[in-house]
Amino acid sequence: MSQPIINKNISLGSILSLLTILITLAFAWGEFSTRMSVTEKALSKLEERTVALGDFQRLEDQLDRISPRLRQVEQKISAQDATLDRILETLVDIRVRLDRRAMPPTPSFPNSQ
Repeated sequence: MSQPIINKNISLGSILSLLTILITLAFAWGEFSTRMSVTEKALSKLEERTVALGDFQRLEDQLDRISPRLRQVEQKISAQDATLDRILETLVDIRVRLDRRAMPPTPSFPNSQ
């Protein structure tokens, strides 16, 4: 059997092949880094949206927790409004009664001049 032979001569063809491989690798690396930067930008936008969505969800949860208490406050305010309306009506009635008492009696006979 014959043994494999390694030729240590460098030819122009092997130099061109090596240059072609190196140029292809450089171009592929440039494309890869460009795609990586585009992907990183897209991921950062998605992260921002995710953070915004998380904030929105947290606000919705807070609103859900606050809603029953807000309804209670609204009901209390409504009850207080009704109470104040009744107090106002009572004060108006009292004033009318006081005004009737304070009025001088009107003469039943007209003044003759």
